[in-house]
Amino acid sequence: MGIHLDRREFMGYFTGIGLGSTLFPGVLWAKLVAGAEITVDTIASAEEVAGIHFDPSERELMLDGLKQQEQRIEALHKVPLANSVSPAIVFDPLPPGRKIQPEPRRAMVRSKVAQRPRPANIEDVAFLPVTELSEMIRRQRVTSLELTQMYLAG
Repeated sequence: MGIHLDRREFMGYFTGIGLGSTLFPGVLWAKLVAGAEITVDTIASAEEVAGIHFDPSERELMLDGLKQQEQRIEALHKVPLANSVSPAIVFDPLPPGRKIQPEPRRAMVRSKVAQRPRPANIEDVAFLPVTELSEMIRRQRVTSLELTQMYLAG
């Protein structure tokens, strides 16, 4: 079987079956690059080097999986794709021409919090809840810069 995969696809297959973190796919890839044909026997010899063991039915499943992956990749390469087709950079699950209607903007709801005066010492607000701190910023009793500098200095 002459598998025509690149290393990433080859290693991806073994990651998908739970063997990506073992030495096995690297050993098998090295055999493939050296010109060996991937067969059940090649898989068995790669097992020896990697220090793992599969039974004959598992080797057959791997061989079948690699053949199927090769067929899928070859089928993808046969799809004509003009240079004018932009690459798929962004996944968009909506069919062409469909749009999701945005929800109308809702009025912002603020929590009722105690209105505090500006403290003499800024560190007195260090442990206040965020709701109270945001209200103090909104009413310009403290600035976000003052709070940031206080927290960084502490």
